[in-house]
Amino acid sequence: MVDGDGSWRWGQLDGLLSPLILARIADSSHEDRIWKRDLEQGRGRVHVASNQAWVAPSVGWWKVNTDGSHIPVCGLAACGGVIKDCCDMWIRGFSKSIGRCTILEAELWGIHIGLEMAWSLGCRKLIVESDSKDAIRIVQQIHGCCGVNSLVLHIRKALQRPWKVVV
Repeated sequence: MVDGDGSWRWGQLDGLLSPLILARIADSSHEDRIWKRDLEQGRGRVHVASNQAWVAPSVGWWKVNTDGSHIPVCGLAACGGVIKDCCDMWIRGFSKSIGRCTILEAELWGIHIGLEMAWSLGCRKLIVESDSKDAIRIVQQIHGCCGVNSLVLHIRKALQRPWKVVV
């Protein structure tokens, strides 16, 4: 979906992701100002995000915005996301057709893929944003969640790596 130079091949996304996800990937429009204030004040490692206008992270940080999509009639799902740096420069984007799963699982897949991609690109300071408060809450819980436990464990394992992550 992304060329070697980092440019997005939008035509390949038609029909794969919902227009809502495509719009969010295109403009990275969901942002939470609370994370920035808390981060600057040194509060905690993980915070819940809400939807607001996209704001670039602090110098040295990257941000991954993720979203999931689900078609209730057939159960098919997909996820996508975009990683940008503190200068609002495009780093990498992704989309994945997941197959049959719930919307919550699709949201969690987006978080998982975003974390893995950022780590593989050498990012060590990352802000993860998702519009799914349920997915964020599950990732933050100490104990697993039935049905998505394996995926949640993979996400939590990624969060334990030697890096700073704000979710």
